[in-house]
Amino acid sequence: MANRRQAKKNAAAAVNKEAAKKEVKTTVAEETAEKVTAVEKVAEKAAEVKEAVKEKVAEVKETTKAAKAAKAETAEKAESKKTPGRKAAVKEEFILEFAGKQITQEEIKKKVKENWTKIQKNKIKDIKTIKVFLQPENSCAYYTINDEGNDSYKIEL
Repeated sequence: MANRRQAKKNAAAAVNKEAAKKEVKTTVAEETAEKVTAVEKVAEKAAEVKEAVKEKVAEVKETTKAAKAAKAETAEKAESKKTPGRKAAVKEEFILEFAGKQITQEEIKKKVKENWTKIQKNKIKDIKTIKVFLQPENSCAYYTINDEGNDSYKIEL
């Protein structure tokens, strides 16, 4: 009889174990299903956001094209408004003649910059202002750069 009781207890324990296993499996399945549903909702929302971004990008591209077209049109209108009788800018040239020599303003500028960089060991980008003082009787010119100068700031003409 003790064996029967033990057998019944063992059978009941086995049934309880099986029921507990089924309950755990059911709980795990339900939790997994909930998580899958949540992931699907997030993926769906991400797809919506991605689509909205694509629409905005297309909208911005369209606006940019329209702005470029408007700018080009404005430029054409501005150019067409120029009066045909308008004179071109006056071309000026400065030439110094002395003692049988000729020198242009551009040549003087070039010599000043060359002296500034090679002899004075400075850089062109440091120049803010240039003033040139011509002395044709001495066949030279003195210059100041950025309102600074001395006797070595001299070029031969």
